[in-house]
Amino acid sequence: MTKFYIVRHGQTDFNKNHKIQGRLDVPLNESGMEQAKKIATDLTKVKFDAIYYSPVIRAKQTADEVARGHSSAEYIEAPEIMERDFGDYEGKPSNVEPPYYGLWDYSLELESIKGGESMQDIKARVFPFLDKLLVERKNQNICLVCHGGVGLIIREYFEGIPESGNLLDFSPIPNGEAVIFEK
Repeated sequence: MTKFYIVRHGQTDFNKNHKIQGRLDVPLNESGMEQAKKIATDLTKVKFDAIYYSPVIRAKQTADEVARGHSSAEYIEAPEIMERDFGDYEGKPSNVEPPYYGLWDYSLELESIKGGESMQDIKARVFPFLDKLLVERKNQNICLVCHGGVGLIIREYFEGIPESGNLLDFSPIPNGEAVIFEK
């Protein structure tokens, strides 16, 4: 059985101020660095075979902390787990219209974002990546350091779409925390 530890990056000022980050390269704030150090400490008891991280700075800073306690693990940049491209929504408050939160709801059929990715687009890169890891990393412990939106898509991969059709019913992984999936 392969075990996936999905770690969401620590807090940024955008998270704190409820702004949409997407692909913007926003670094961790002081609280985010503390969260990254804490999750790294919490995960030192796990022997990771590989740590994959999104190339966006906030995920890389978090992954660097996790990797310090796992010198024998392969440390690999993975653009497949970058945050969803929110196009014109990036940098705006999360209460923007049309509703940002509706972009995670399959029942609303808001499949496109001007200049960004639909849920189908993000699934088209995340799902095959997870399929590949299940083959190449069979029976290993894998850490994926990524983002809240990617965490929702990963959860869909393992658990399916919620009955409501809205991935936010899963609740995003809190900043600087991890969830575990096995397959």
